[in-house]
Amino acid sequence: MGNKISFWYDTWVGKDPLSSVIYGPHHVNAPNITVRDALLSSGEWNCDLISYSLLTDIVNRLRAIPFKFSDAGTDTFIWGCHQAPETLNHIFREGFLAKLLWSLLTPHPINNLFHDLDFDDWLFAHFNQSKFSGFEGWSTSFSYIIWSLWYFRNLLVHEKKNFSLVMARDFILSKINEYKQLHPVSLNTKTIYTVFVGWNPPPPGVVKLNTDGSVVTNPGNAGAGGIFRDDLGN
Repeated sequence: MGNKISFWYDTWVGKDPLSSVIYGPHHVNAPNITVRDALLSSGEWNCDLISYSLLTDIVNRLRAIPFKFSDAGTDTFIWGCHQAPETLNHIFREGFLAKLLWSLLTPHPINNLFHDLDFDDWLFAHFNQSKFSGFEGWSTSFSYIIWSLWYFRNLLVHEKKNFSLVMARDFILSKINEYKQLHPVSLNTKTIYTVFVGWNPPPPGVVKLNTDGSVVTNPGNAGAGGIFRDDLGN
């Protein structure tokens, strides 16, 4: 396991090679280190070899990756679209399956909403779109579509389960409807509370100071004031 994957120069953890995020000098054998070389026989990472060049949060991410040693074969790619690189944008927006599902599930205006944005901006723009063309809770529906695209992708990759577009569409719509039944859209109503405000006198012989203040904006005009009263209210 890991015999043919360069520890520093292949993209195997995160979105970039580890060589792009290191600081300080390389280990003398850095160009030749594979992922397997950086693992001890116990299955733990050889932190003496890697920790001095990597930020702490990256080292912690490496430590969280479980590995099992096996001599059953060499490293191979286990998934990937044959038509284009499997990027997030391809899986969730531009891939063949994604485009078909978006066209089945959303009307044309929504399907093209924010389409000129890059993937991250497109994603957050939809997440922040609570209502669009009469679609209440659009951000929730959008989230379920995104989640379902990842779910069906994993079914195909890891369990070799095929599915029809109609089945995928019905599955997504059922999840959205289930959520709406459990979390109905709340009406724009305000609950009115009655709070009785009164002045409580201090003990005899004690003077009490009451203060209040307000501000228009932050920063902006503000005002404050106070009043001293004895136990008789004078």
